[in-house]
Amino acid sequence: MSLQVQQVDINEAHEPSPALKSLFSIVESVSKDKLDVSTRSKVDIKVEPHEVESMVFGKWMAMILLCGPDLEVTFKLHYDLPIAIKILESCLPKGLSNDPQGKVSDFFQELCNTCAGEVKAILDKQKIVVGLSLPLSLRGSDEIMFSQRKNYHHQSNYWLLATDQGNLVCSTHIDIVRPERVAHIEVPKEPIKTKKRKIAFL
Repeated sequence: MSLQVQQVDINEAHEPSPALKSLFSIVESVSKDKLDVSTRSKVDIKVEPHEVESMVFGKWMAMILLCGPDLEVTFKLHYDLPIAIKILESCLPKGLSNDPQGKVSDFFQELCNTCAGEVKAILDKQKIVVGLSLPLSLRGSDEIMFSQRKNYHHQSNYWLLATDQGNLVCSTHIDIVRPERVAHIEVPKEPIKTKKRKIAFL
């Protein structure tokens, strides 16, 4: 049996609601800040509309779910091992000589965790209650198993975190269950005060 992949324009969708736009901006900003602090690298956000033949952006991905009665947010970090190793080796004096794949997997799972924790804190301030799942590490090919539905209250956002060592693809998938309960979501005028800690390797 052959698998046929339909060509998809990942930016072709209904116009997102204001709440979705704000939440997309929040997650983008948090992902940049957390990678910047964790790797001590200069990180830039690049949003580049492009067509792809599948929804697979890397051999591996880490993901985490924020879920509450009003909305669900899935954050994914897609990466290939060679670029991920370069990014981590640039900030680790001893490098990744022992079990590099395991350490990279642990790092990106924890990066997802810290990003989700920051987003949760922002939503808490705006009276939106969500809980966090445990972060997962999956093969990038598993992405084809996820639904790509798009409508006014369920959309996806894709962006690049650009570093000197290479780019990482991030994605957010948001499903608003109760639009009237989250219509007030906005980007904070001042950053939430959380501990700016690096991700430690045991």
